[in-house]
Amino acid sequence: MGYDQRPGNLPISFVRGDTLSALVDFSIDLTGYSFTGSLVSVVTGSEVVPLTISVVSASDGQVNVALTAQQTASIARGTYGWKFVWTQGLAVRTALTGFVEAL
Repeated sequence: MGYDQRPGNLPISFVRGDTLSALVDFSIDLTGYSFTGSLVSVVTGSEVVPLTISVVSASDGQVNVALTAQQTASIARGTYGWKFVWTQGLAVRTALTGFVEAL
């Protein structure tokens, strides 16, 4: 028996200049959690742009991950990474990661 705490993988693609909005359903109660997310360089790991995370329904485990049209337009075409991190009390966990294609 083992324990696997690796983040889930969720690839994202978008057209530069378009609004990105994705509902993510964790199907667990996220009441009391806080969230951060960012698009990161796959070369340096540094943040390219922060993601807007909004809670749709904490009790149902639903959050929305978004970038504005202005934010996606400012991103050069290419491949990036992204990460979604939640915090509950002192516990911090990277819940989702993946590659991002900016077209």
